[in-house]
Amino acid sequence: MRIVWSQLVKDDGSRTKPSMILSTDISLSAARIILNYGRRWSVEDLFNQLKNRWGWKETWQQTRQVLHRWVQILSISYAIPQLLVLIKDAEIAYLASFAPWRQKQPITAGRVRQGLQMFFGHVNVRAMWNPKSGKFGPQKWPMGEEYHPKRDKAA
Repeated sequence: MRIVWSQLVKDDGSRTKPSMILSTDISLSAARIILNYGRRWSVEDLFNQLKNRWGWKETWQQTRQVLHRWVQILSISYAIPQLLVLIKDAEIAYLASFAPWRQKQPITAGRVRQGLQMFFGHVNVRAMWNPKSGKFGPQKWPMGEEYHPKRDKAA
């Protein structure tokens, strides 16, 4: 095991309290260990959002099969806005344009997610699950009828 002690320098020149970083890869230099530890923070945001914003907290009470399905759905739904931000396209800019006061600010995954929510927020995903067959897919509505989602929340 390799131990690296680190301190950050604040804007006023003072230092933070020392932090200890443990690494099980003893072939890494101290600088490389600190760089690898710094990469961890981009992943921390992913887990924080999956847990608190996307509903991962509610998965504990599910069966193993449902848990795996739900984690896959959450992971994909988190990844899509993250990837769409990387595309420099007018359609993606349109998704992020729901807030006119933010037009000149960078397009973020959160803005893309809210734009997608405007388009797909009315889709009743739970109605697409068929518990009898155990399959997920669009259900057939009676001929001549349209599906109108319940709008419990005011706009």
